[in-house]
Amino acid sequence: MAITATGFKSRFSEFSTVDDSRVETFITRAELFVNEGTWDTFYNEGLYYLTAHFLKKSQDMANGGGASGPIASKSIGDVSISYASSASSSGFENSYTSTPYGAEFWNMAMVVGMQLGVVGWDG
Repeated sequence: MAITATGFKSRFSEFSTVDDSRVETFITRAELFVNEGTWDTFYNEGLYYLTAHFLKKSQDMANGGGASGPIASKSIGDVSISYASSASSSGFENSYTSTPYGAEFWNMAMVVGMQLGVVGWDG
């Protein structure tokens, strides 16, 4: 069963003000990355979290920020924010873990990969 914009917004209320057509665009994009046959029972979860990741990254970029992820340090005077970088050497992992939604998607992808006997994507 495919996810819908309404179901997505119910699950992730922080995106409730996003236009349904925009949510559907990102659902369609996420479907390109999540194969239903491979993801099996994780399929909808994968779509939910990857869609949320894509939406969050899009919002960050629209708000003038390209960087995101865990904050390593911040300052008030002269405003400064530093983001933590991952110790991983995988560009894929770093991209996904830049949002909490992508990090959850990445965790699920690793579980799906383990079920298939796949060690990682950056082999």
